[in-house]
Amino acid sequence: MKYCIANWKMNLTSKDGLVYLDKIGKKINEHNESFEKASMIICPPYTALDLMSTVLIEAEEGLLEDLGISHVKDVQLGAQNMNPNNEGAYTGEISSNMLNQYRVKWVIVGHSERRSMFAETDEFINLKIKTALSHNINPILCIGETLEERELGNTKEILFEQLEKGLKDVICSKDFLIAYEPVWAIGTGQTADDSMIESANNMILSIVKELKCDIKNPKILYGGSVNNNNAENLSKICNLDGFLIGGASLDAEQFYSIYNVLKGE
Repeated sequence: MKYCIANWKMNLTSKDGLVYLDKIGKKINEHNESFEKASMIICPPYTALDLMSTVLIEAEEGLLEDLGISHVKDVQLGAQNMNPNNEGAYTGEISSNMLNQYRVKWVIVGHSERRSMFAETDEFINLKIKTALSHNINPILCIGETLEERELGNTKEILFEQLEKGLKDVICSKDFLIAYEPVWAIGTGQTADDSMIESANNMILSIVKELKCDIKNPKILYGGSVNNNNAENLSKICNLDGFLIGGASLDAEQFYSIYNVLKGE
């Protein structure tokens, strides 16, 4: 199974989300999509989760056939962040229990923007992962090095530390998504070349094996200025199981185009 994940970050409103789902639904209908080869996951801002969740539930129940977007029923929802605590005085945060109410199946953890802007540590990210799994939410663990760290030849050391601490005592019997996102390629228009990405993928799989992590099936994604111009070449990289897409995912048609490339059409 491949994974095509949209990370809208702090973009698009609930109303925008409805328009987006309408466009995606029409594309799915046009291509008679089955989602057997690749999963489509959308991670909108918290404010759009309620309405988008309602639409997806109603589509699943067959209530939207007259509107022409009933085909979005197999699109999955993800969240961009989650606090490891179930409740309490954590201003501005959201818990796994709250996400469960909106049938959120995925959550992004460890994104470089959270690490750098909000000082999130690997230990804190580890707590998020374990909490998510205990509430039947699948984590998408983001890891990656800065340009300075790469130029110093420290990529493997950085990835090892992030994985060692982030996956400590984690048990997962299903697909576990690890998104390799070189920090210098996020939102910059720069993309790591094929050899860099393949090397990083192999490092990650080797490290997970070396750490003897209790993860049944690690899946490696790439994120870092993925768009419909480079997706085809990127999709051919060895041991690459999908994309975590930022800016390009804000356009429904471009996102669907990348999805089609990923599943081999």
